[in-house]
This record gives sequence, structure tokens and C-alpha cells, in this order.
Amino acid sequence: MDIAKLKQFLVNAKKNTYASGGESKAKTFFDGTKEYIFNEGNLKYVDRYKCHEKFNG
Repeated sequence: MDIAKLKQFLVNAKKNTYASGGESKAKTFFDGTKEYIFNEGNLKYVDRYKCHEKFNG
């Protein structure tokens, strides 16, 4: 895969998931874990986290 295309995919994925502040796009599991999924072409980005506190770092 072309590195430039991969970088652009990651930028697009982050803009469309947690980094965009799109909390409403998250799927929430019974244990409080949140998951964002972004698909573009044949690539898939999954961001899953479990945290109830704001991150300051």
C-alpha cells in the first residue's frame, strides 16, 4: 500500500471517529467500552476505549 494513501486514510478515520468529538457516533457496550468504526474502500479503522475521565495528556 502507498504510504501517502495510508496516512490520508488515518487522517480521515480520526476526523470521523473519537478525535472529531463525535461521541454520538460511538457504539457503547454493556461495560462502558466505546467503539468507533470507520470504513473507506477496503480499509477499516476500529477505535475502542474504556475510560470515563477526560484525558489531559
